[in-house]
Amino acid sequence: DLFLPHVLPPNVTDVVYIDSDTRIVGSMTTLFEPLPAPLVWAMGDDLISSYNPRFCLSNGYKGKCYYGFAGLNSGVIAFNTQRFRDYGVLKESVCWLEKVEAGEILHKFGDQDVINYIAENHKADGWTTILPCSTNVRPWMDEMITHLNPRVCDLPSKPIILHGVVHSFEDKPGWHAVSGRVDEAVEQVRELPWDVAGNSTVIPMTLCELSDCLNFKEV
Repeated sequence: DLFLPHVLPPNVTDVVYIDSDTRIVGSMTTLFEPLPAPLVWAMGDDLISSYNPRFCLSNGYKGKCYYGFAGLNSGVIAFNTQRFRDYGVLKESVCWLEKVEAGEILHKFGDQDVINYIAENHKADGWTTILPCSTNVRPWMDEMITHLNPRVCDLPSKPIILHGVVHSFEDKPGWHAVSGRVDEAVEQVRELPWDVAGNSTVIPMTLCELSDCLNFKEV
């Protein structure tokens, strides 16, 4: 994802990156609204609070290494590619990787760690904004509040993207069930009549409603 702004054509100024273990169940219109200056990217809160002062200390950082209260989750990212290139974000990523290779710092979550580090370092520059919870619905959002889950976000009534419904959460079979139901809903939609312009007048509801996507209970 960090290479996208450098491999896409220069005329592509805005792009949305989405992890492979996701299901799109609502309209993504809001994600494609251009980011106003000086924003470089927009992401959702990490929710589970893997990022905390102890995490930073144990991984070799001398100060705060994550953005905001709970860190950023890189599963869904809206980029302004032009500002990403102009501000030299990739160069800063390389500097971070050199510290990793030299053994000065450790990394646990790959690109997500460097994104959090850079976002925090440029907090005063206004490079980062937080996406609505509906754009990155994670498994923990339906659980009880614990020390690992301060519930930065409540479960939205109209989710847009479900994140973690394929291979990442083997211990959460309810999410696998949701994934299967969404796939079935997609097939239902494909079988509806469409005109040559790609329009259909008989779609009864959203994919989330068709698949009961907020029901994470194992069946």
